[in-house]
Amino acid sequence: MKILILQLARLGDIFQTAPVVNALKRIHPNCEIHMLVRKTFSVAAEMINGLDHIWTLDTRKILEPLIDERPQIQSSVTELLANLDEIKAVDYDQIINLSFSPFSSYLVYELTNATGVDTKQGAPTIKGYSRLSDGYFDIKDDASAYFYAQVGPGRSNRLHLTSLFGHVAGVELIESDWRMDHPSSESLEFLDYENYKQKMYIAVHLGASQLDKTLSWSKWLQVVRKLYDQFQGDIVFIGTTSEQEIADKVLLSLSGDRRPVNLIGKTTMSQAADLIRHARLLIGGDSGPVQIASLVETPVLNISFATVSCWETGPLSKGSRIIPIQDEKDISAEELAKEAFYMLQDSDQGMAKLRVESPLLAPKEYGEMPREFEWKLLQGIYMEGEFPRPIHDHYIDAVIRLAETNRLAMEQIEVLKINQGNATIGLILDQADEIIREIGRLVPEVEPLVSWYFTEKIRIGPMDFDRLVEATMNVHSGFAGLLEVRCLEINDGNEMGGDSRDEISLE
Repeated sequence: MKILILQLARLGDIFQTAPVVNALKRIHPNCEIHMLVRKTFSVAAEMINGLDHIWTLDTRKILEPLIDERPQIQSSVTELLANLDEIKAVDYDQIINLSFSPFSSYLVYELTNATGVDTKQGAPTIKGYSRLSDGYFDIKDDASAYFYAQVGPGRSNRLHLTSLFGHVAGVELIESDWRMDHPSSESLEFLDYENYKQKMYIAVHLGASQLDKTLSWSKWLQVVRKLYDQFQGDIVFIGTTSEQEIADKVLLSLSGDRRPVNLIGKTTMSQAADLIRHARLLIGGDSGPVQIASLVETPVLNISFATVSCWETGPLSKGSRIIPIQDEKDISAEELAKEAFYMLQDSDQGMAKLRVESPLLAPKEYGEMPREFEWKLLQGIYMEGEFPRPIHDHYIDAVIRLAETNRLAMEQIEVLKINQGNATIGLILDQADEIIREIGRLVPEVEPLVSWYFTEKIRIGPMDFDRLVEATMNVHSGFAGLLEVRCLEINDGNEMGGDSRDEISLE
């Protein structure tokens, strides 16, 4: 068996794919696993033991002709196809797209519809995003549909990306899948201190994939000072050369004999992984090092800004703690240092709202978390969980209005079966969709339901009239089923209802 995985995102996503590769190798020990990554981030893929081959895509060369004053579309296409020629020649049994991007969906289509792909073994099984022959978006599986509808910052999902990758790939992950087996073969003697491998240092990653995902240099300066008040070991800065400026500002502002060991830009990725492996603790924002820590069992104190979802990309190593904040002013340097100290002492004390007990479990919650209602609603829609009780009157009104609008659409579809040429019905159905979309915008608590509805409609795709009508009716019927469950509970809990409810205005 030969499997190709597409992971065209950044370093963190590649490391989050490692447990899926390990699981596939565990379940299919004789399979051959290839991965297609962007050339810039291929060093991360090289650290995944289960990969038999790594393909790289030079996206810079592919996209450069498109940003010229006179875009050279054909040059871009030619470069892309040249990158794919060798991959097309391989008879893959499965192609698993874990990139979840429009660009990757076109790549999958190109790979699976190339000359020679239909070999004696048949066309490969596709998982993830792809395209149909007319270019229409094609979501191949339920897990990918969930990703499209419900995943991303500002949404209600609480499934980690690694877990979602596993669902798309069709594997059940176990705890031992989170591993990075081989240590670096490169010397670490340049560290020039004896605490390495005695776990007498804290690794600190000052940067992040984006500036709005980490603390300012002045805040880091305060944190380092407070850490030295609590911790007698070393502090080691890790990161890439692009993060050197923030480290320089911190180091120039520090005084005294105790100063961090600055290894930013001085290690390979493999060496950095070893540093994280042997650290007592890693402190940082949303980044690749956090995902490495999950693979080498190093606990993380993760400072998670609202621009990311800590549920989806937070640390999974046992003992990790996550502190979600809107702004760095929400937490003091002293509080962060104390939290690190409590972690080093294995103390239950601390103010972190989310704490990791296992990579297989969602972080344990300490205190109220936002969007709790919507998350329970998601579990009801997708995971056979219990639907939550109505949260307020506006939610009840929204569900009722959704049900009424959906019922009207179903009636029009029945008429359309008889009168195929009726253009007015098409306009009514379009208006129904606009009403459903607007209700989701006005009442965020029903947004998971609305996102499910529109994603399922996208999955229908182009087809002949009769099949299209039937498929569309099936989506509306499924939507009605979800809404009827909600309406039944609303009727049972009528204490929230009554004529006094404020109605939603769509004006």
